[in-house]
Amino acid sequence: ALVTGVQTCALPICFPVTIRLLAFCHPDNNPSLSWDRKNNRARCFVCDKSFDTIGVLMERDGMTFVNAVKALR
Repeated sequence: ALVTGVQTCALPICFPVTIRLLAFCHPDNNPSLSWDRKNNRARCFVCDKSFDTIGVLMERDGMTFVNAVKALR
Protein backbone atom coordinates (compact mmCIF):
# COMPACT_ATOMS: atom_id res chain seq x y z
CA ALA A 1 0.00 0.00 0.00
CA LEU A 2 1.17 3.51 -0.70
CA VAL A 3 -0.13 4.83 2.60
CA THR A 4 0.71 2.49 5.46
CA GLY A 5 -0.65 2.52 8.96
CA VAL A 6 -3.83 4.33 7.97
CA GLN A 7 -7.24 2.75 8.19
CA THR A 8 -10.11 4.10 6.16
CA CYS A 9 -13.82 3.65 6.62
CA ALA A 10 -16.81 3.67 4.30
CA LEU A 11 -17.82 7.24 5.15
CA PRO A 12 -16.40 9.79 2.72
CA ILE A 13 -15.84 12.33 5.50
CA CYS A 14 -13.42 10.09 7.41
CA PHE A 15 -10.46 10.45 5.09
CA PRO A 16 -9.90 13.30 2.66
CA VAL A 17 -9.77 12.68 -1.08
CA THR A 18 -6.45 14.50 -1.41
CA ILE A 19 -3.71 13.87 1.12
CA ARG A 20 -0.19 15.29 1.52
CA LEU A 21 2.79 12.94 1.93
CA LEU A 22 6.55 13.07 2.04
CA ALA A 23 7.87 12.72 -1.50
CA PHE A 24 9.61 9.50 -2.44
CA CYS A 25 11.26 10.98 -5.56
CA HIS A 26 13.71 13.20 -3.60
CA PRO A 27 14.77 13.85 0.02
CA ASP A 28 11.86 15.56 1.73
CA ASN A 29 11.30 17.00 5.21
CA ASN A 30 7.90 18.57 4.57
CA PRO A 31 4.94 16.91 2.85
CA SER A 32 5.27 18.07 -0.75
CA LEU A 33 3.58 15.18 -2.54
CA SER A 34 -0.15 15.50 -3.09
CA TRP A 35 -2.00 12.19 -3.59
CA ASP A 36 -5.46 12.36 -5.15
CA ARG A 37 -7.19 9.15 -4.05
CA LYS A 38 -10.16 9.70 -6.35
CA ASN A 39 -8.06 9.86 -9.53
CA ASN A 40 -5.13 7.72 -8.27
CA ARG A 41 -2.62 10.43 -9.18
CA ALA A 42 0.29 11.94 -7.31
CA ARG A 43 2.10 15.22 -7.90
CA CYS A 44 5.19 16.58 -6.23
CA PHE A 45 5.12 20.35 -5.90
CA VAL A 46 8.90 20.60 -5.40
CA CYS A 47 10.20 18.74 -8.46
CA ASP A 48 6.93 18.98 -10.45
CA LYS A 49 6.77 15.25 -11.22
CA SER A 50 3.40 13.56 -11.65
CA PHE A 51 2.63 9.87 -11.26
CA ASP A 52 -0.24 7.46 -11.60
CA THR A 53 -0.39 4.33 -9.42
CA ILE A 54 1.81 2.30 -11.76
CA GLY A 55 4.26 5.19 -12.10
CA VAL A 56 4.62 5.39 -8.32
CA LEU A 57 5.63 1.74 -8.12
CA MET A 58 8.02 2.13 -11.02
CA GLU A 59 9.69 5.24 -9.55
CA ARG A 60 9.63 4.34 -5.85
CA ASP A 61 10.40 0.62 -6.07
CA GLY A 62 12.34 0.53 -9.35
CA MET A 63 9.83 -1.86 -10.93
CA THR A 64 9.30 -2.38 -14.62
CA PHE A 65 5.88 -1.58 -16.05
CA VAL A 66 4.96 -5.28 -16.25
CA ASN A 67 6.03 -5.97 -12.64
CA ALA A 68 4.14 -2.90 -11.39
CA VAL A 69 0.95 -4.08 -13.10
CA LYS A 70 1.41 -7.57 -11.62
CA ALA A 71 1.95 -6.08 -8.15
CA LEU A 72 -1.39 -4.27 -8.37
CA ARG A 73 -3.42 -7.35 -9.23
